[in-house]
Amino acid sequence: MIKILLESNGIHSRVDGEHLQSGVGTLQAIGIVRLMVEDSDFIAASEIIDQWESEQSKKSSVNNSPRSKPIALKAFLAGVLVASGFLYWIYNTPVTVDGIDYNADGILDDKWEFKNNRIRKSTHDRNLDGEVDTIFSYGMSGIIHSGEIDHNFDGTFETKQKYRKGNLESEQSDINQNGIIEFRTLFKYGFIDKIEFIDEDTGKVRKRQFYKMGRLESAEFDSNGDGDLDSKFIYDIYEEKI
Repeated sequence: MIKILLESNGIHSRVDGEHLQSGVGTLQAIGIVRLMVEDSDFIAASEIIDQWESEQSKKSSVNNSPRSKPIALKAFLAGVLVASGFLYWIYNTPVTVDGIDYNADGILDDKWEFKNNRIRKSTHDRNLDGEVDTIFSYGMSGIIHSGEIDHNFDGTFETKQKYRKGNLESEQSDINQNGIIEFRTLFKYGFIDKIEFIDEDTGKVRKRQFYKMGRLESAEFDSNGDGDLDSKFIYDIYEEKI
């Protein structure tokens, strides 16, 4: 009856458990029938129910029949609406057993691949353009050991990563895709420790920067390209050269 009342006022609703009322055995005998509506219709539905209850209360008084308990009915409806909202949130989460669809376009942006119940590979679309730009690989134990990254989203995985005991250990990039590493980043316990810029002609380090807690502290530079880092630089807390 309440479902018909709501829908006659343009509010879609659903009755759950109406065919379970005759259940026996271990099935609960109460609390099995629920009226479900959308969260956005909560206020309007409550007002309609309040008005209906008020009219029913007046009719009951005239006919000297026992009065209903509108507060209990309203509380029941409110509980149902809250529960339906919670269930809607749970079952509409972007996270699934196979990955995550961040922008709700029907395509998983993060994907996980498993073997023998252990993760072996994960792919990620960081800019949500439909193309994979990060790939992580995992060992037999399920611990990450390497990664491939397309930092500039041009379709080429120019950066390779290595992990040790779950922490990022090194990252090197061949931006020009000519087989020569232009720069590499070394990490210590997951934090940047140093960055080395490689001379493409000699294959030697042309510049090396040292970091502490993510901040540039000092640098060495080969000013003439002879392979000797002959220039030293120190930086303040604002990474300005002292």
